[in-house]
Amino acid sequence: MRARDVFFLSTDADSMGGSQRVIHTLAQGLGARGHRVTMISINPSRQPQTYVADPLYRRATLYDTPAPEAARALPWRRGRPRRSPREVAAARTRLLRLTDPVRGGYLVVASPWAAHWIADLPLEHIAKVGQYHQSYAEAVESPNLRLIKKHYAHYDKALFLCEDYATSFAGHRLANCGTMLNPVGIFPERAAPLRTPRIVSAGRLVRVKRIDLLIDAFAAAAPAVAERWELHIIGDGPLRGALEAQAWQTGFGDRIVFRGQVADVESEYLDASIVTLSSDFEGWGLVLAEGAACGLPAVASDASAGVRTLVRDGDNGMLAEPGNAASFAAALERLMSDAELRRAMGARGRERMGEYRLPRVLDRWEALFDEIDR
Repeated sequence: MRARDVFFLSTDADSMGGSQRVIHTLAQGLGARGHRVTMISINPSRQPQTYVADPLYRRATLYDTPAPEAARALPWRRGRPRRSPREVAAARTRLLRLTDPVRGGYLVVASPWAAHWIADLPLEHIAKVGQYHQSYAEAVESPNLRLIKKHYAHYDKALFLCEDYATSFAGHRLANCGTMLNPVGIFPERAAPLRTPRIVSAGRLVRVKRIDLLIDAFAAAAPAVAERWELHIIGDGPLRGALEAQAWQTGFGDRIVFRGQVADVESEYLDASIVTLSSDFEGWGLVLAEGAACGLPAVASDASAGVRTLVRDGDNGMLAEPGNAASFAAALERLMSDAELRRAMGARGRERMGEYRLPRVLDRWEALFDEIDR
């Protein structure tokens, strides 16, 4: 496989999030295979995360300062310019200086808004691949569908997280739709022993993740089982204070542990026995994939086709009705009370995650590059 020039373009590559972790994992993997990879972030993050300790890829940031708060909250609102013309011109010049010397390279555009930002730049000399890390339903309910139709239709490939999404987008006259699995960056040699009565959740503490529902569901399920289970919540965010208060109000505050950010998430999965995702909306669910790779059965809200690609109800986990704490509690209680069921589901989930291992996903990316070259 010949070395290629690959650029990943993100609106904010270093913020906390599953899609950010995915693109850094891909960049590191392609760099390890000898490709010349550059991670480009349009905006610097206000709270940058370190996803790769020793990156085998270049880094570049186009703006000198983070995006204005109003632009971050509602990027599609029209109004006064969010950046001065001089700032915009300087940022776009930086991007062109990175890409102009390259012929035969590939620009992986990680979001519709990044595609919108480069729409009028002279980048015809480089192949473009658009990615969308959310669900089709989320696109329909936001400006993203319009942007995908406008920009991705002209790219060499538009990639979505599962066949269901690709088929839905193809119905909008997008002839270049395809799927690309997100890689699971962790896959320990041995699965979790599932001996610790611990449930784990990981993600930003924001409204859509519905950690409030998870807390209520745990409080409802815990008294029904003999073992003293704990719920460990990994991550941080603006709702942390309110969620901690809610946890104590349930009467189980001593068994609901807020861990904040952790350096070694793999160890957290290996010390747990159930992984959860309680979101109202979720395009995919990296926490479910990582948990399954570590041999954990899952309880997840049936929030999207992407979630259902990772959790098959009754096979490697349990699906609950989105927004329904009682449904989530019933699924938790069933797994919490049945060790044999946890072991069987965890083993099936880990086996299914084989196709998401990084080497296999990198093979798919290199095959895509070959396809574009033809």
